Amino acid sequence: MILRIEKIGLSIEADDELLNSLVEKGKSHYPNEFGGFLVGYYADDNKHLHITDTILPKSFKASKYNFERSTKGI
Repeated sequence: MILRIEKIGLSIEADDELLNSLVEKGKSHYPNEFGGFLVGYYADDNKHLHITDTILPKSFKASKYNFERSTKGI
């Protein structure tokens, strides 16, 4: 999927498989907060970001209103 914001000339891209895995991960932790890091790179013109992977924590504390990631496994 590519999302373009024409007004400011930026775009972001991520494979559908990656997006689907993030949705499933989020659903599995619902209703608690969950997070991690997005990994990717910018095009040479710095106007297009391609997300290629994620780094998700192995250890964390989460509630409906808070998420605290551990550095273990990162």
